[in-house]
Amino acid sequence: MVRIVKNLKKKANISDLSLSIYSWNQRTKKDWAYDYYGTPISENNLENSENLQGENQ
Repeated sequence: MVRIVKNLKKKANISDLSLSIYSWNQRTKKDWAYDYYGTPISENNLENSENLQGENQ
């Protein structure tokens, strides 16, 4: 996490970062990945991935 803040030039929303770390789950991981790669999140993407996750368990 320190590296992430350094990469953001020490400008980060600490509240959002703390919440993301505290509640880290599949949805948070996916949100971060979409934000990082600049891909918009659609409800269709979320539904498909949740269905796949349920099938793999």
